[in-house]
Amino acid sequence: MTSQEGLFKAIFMDAPVGITIITSEGKILFSNEAFLRLVGKLGSVPSTNFCSFLPDCEGDKFNSFLDESASSSDVRAKETRYLRADGTVSWWR
Repeated sequence: MTSQEGLFKAIFMDAPVGITIITSEGKILFSNEAFLRLVGKLGSVPSTNFCSFLPDCEGDKFNSFLDESASSSDVRAKETRYLRADGTVSWWR
């Protein structure tokens, strides 16, 4: 592992905010512990589609969500409703 890879891994895994890396189709590739806590799946890596955490998420809606998220210069600008593993709803930025 290079020093840059080690630095990225340390920042990603130890970040106090939830981070997940997903494909353009929404498949979750990696998630940090903060994200797993947010979705109620601490201790298990969700091998699922990110849409499972977004109510009413379907192909075009997911693409719109990604486009809006990527185009915003302020990641805190939009609150989004998410579903946790136990079925409860939470709001995140």
